[in-house]
Amino acid sequence: MLNYIGAECYKLCRKKSLFIGMAVLLVLESLVFLPMLSGEEVGRGLAYLFLLMMLPIGLLVAPVFASLTVDDQYRNGTLKNEIIFGIPRSRVYLGKLAAAILVGTAAAAVTVGWYLLLCQLCCTPEGTLELPLTQVLFHVACTLPLWIGALSFSFLLLMLLRSASGAMALTYLICVFGTPVALVGCGEDSSLALRLFDTLFYAAPFRALYADQSGLRFWNLSGGLTWLSCWGLGLGWVVVTSAIGLAVFRRREIR
Repeated sequence: MLNYIGAECYKLCRKKSLFIGMAVLLVLESLVFLPMLSGEEVGRGLAYLFLLMMLPIGLLVAPVFASLTVDDQYRNGTLKNEIIFGIPRSRVYLGKLAAAILVGTAAAAVTVGWYLLLCQLCCTPEGTLELPLTQVLFHVACTLPLWIGALSFSFLLLMLLRSASGAMALTYLICVFGTPVALVGCGEDSSLALRLFDTLFYAAPFRALYADQSGLRFWNLSGGLTWLSCWGLGLGWVVVTSAIGLAVFRRREIR
C-alpha cells in the first residue's frame, strides 16, 4: 500500500497544473499585502482575521486535488489497466484517496504558511484587533479535517461517476448550496432531514466562527469549535464516503 501511495504522490507532483495553480494562489495571497508594502500600517490581528474568514474557501479547492488524482481515468482507460494488472480495488481506491489527502494537505500547509509569513514580515505587531497566532493556528487545525472530509466526498463522486466533469459539477453544486445552509443554520421547526444536514454537513463547524454558538446543537456537546467536534465530523465523512466508495467500486465493471 505504501508503495502505491508513494507512486500516486509522485504522479501528482509531476503535474504542471498543480504547480501553476499553487503559484497563482500564492501570488493572489501576496496581493493582499500590497498596501502594507506601500507604507500603510495594518495590524497582524486584522490580517489574521482575514485568513480565518477565508478558510471556508478551502472547501472549494479540495475537489481540485481529488480531480487531479483520479485524472479522468475512466475515459483514459488507465484505471482498467490497474485492475487488469492485479492491483486490489481497495488499494486503488484508498491509495489514491490517501495520495490526494497527503499532497493536498502539504499544499494547504504551504498556502497558510506563506500567508502567515507575510503577516510577520508586512504587518505591525500592534493594531486595533488583538488575535493571538495560537488561536489562528487552532482554527486552521480545526479546519483541516473538514477540508479532508470535503476532499473525500469529491473523490467518492469522481470514482463512482464515469463523467469527471459531471462529478465535479455535482461536487461544486452541493458545496456552493450546502455550505451557506450549514453556516446560516435552520430553525427548530425545520424538517428532520434539513436539521441533520445542517448539523452533519462538513462545513457546519464554520458557523462557530461567524455565528452565535448557542444554536449549534452537536458542537455544544464538546464546547463549540474544538478538536473533538471538527476531527470527529471530518474523519466521519472520510470513513462513511470511503465505505460507500469501496462497496460500490468493488462491484463495478471497469471498462
